[in-house]
Amino acid sequence: MAAGLEAASRSKDDLLRAAGIEIGSWLERIDVQSELAKVLSKMVVEVKAEIRFRPREDGSLAPEAKTDVKMKPEGEGS
Repeated sequence: MAAGLEAASRSKDDLLRAAGIEIGSWLERIDVQSELAKVLSKMVVEVKAEIRFRPREDGSLAPEAKTDVKMKPEGEGS
């Protein structure tokens, strides 16, 4: 039984090693910057900002900001 478990463990290790090599090879072939540019060029980034200035006790103003960022596929209605 121990021999069977050892063989299964070796098989698992071999499979993970082969998968790691294949994934590494695939990552070397792709141009991440180009692929990211393709994805982002099809997206709309909507940014809403609200800035308020509140008076402090010393009379100076303290900025207070709220932001909301949404990403959606290009062409999708608001």
